[in-house]
Amino acid sequence: MADADAPLFRRVLGERFDLLPPPIRQMHDIRTTSVAAGMSEVIRGSSFLARFIGWIARLPEAGPDIPVSVAFTRQNGAERWHRTFGASAFQSTLAASERRAGHVVERLGPMAFLLEIPADDQGLRMVLRGMSVLGIPVHRMVWPRISASERVEDGLFAFDVSVSIPVGGLVIRYRGRLQPPRAITT
Repeated sequence: MADADAPLFRRVLGERFDLLPPPIRQMHDIRTTSVAAGMSEVIRGSSFLARFIGWIARLPEAGPDIPVSVAFTRQNGAERWHRTFGASAFQSTLAASERRAGHVVERLGPMAFLLEIPADDQGLRMVLRGMSVLGIPVHRMVWPRISASERVEDGLFAFDVSVSIPVGGLVIRYRGRLQPPRAITT
């Protein structure tokens, strides 16, 4: 069992954390408040429902070459990820699942997503295994379709996240690269 004071992904992944490529290990070695920055591309869905969800969730507008930063803050064993794409920002909190080893729970507003984290020497993925809204479980049939991966491209941490819904299609896809995180001093 990993040390309770270890970074979240090291605790969740255990020995698999050491298999990850160095840029991914470095991104998830959150010991203090830090920020990583880079460039991204954002694609937004065009259906009415996708646009409405994007507006409600304050998702970033579409565009190529959008500056992106992610500030990571540790709090009580969890991590808050504050993502900024150009002038848009949203945040979520990730914590180790208390019920399922190798899983995290990501909270975004009133929604909670149970995510399995398969990891190997190529990177990691986040696979949706459960969802609730306001603590009420949501039937799998209406879950969003989430594809999230982290890998290394040209020596840099690269991410690719896509969210679509059964009725309405693509809501958002954002992908890009980040420089290694640097500590924020207060």
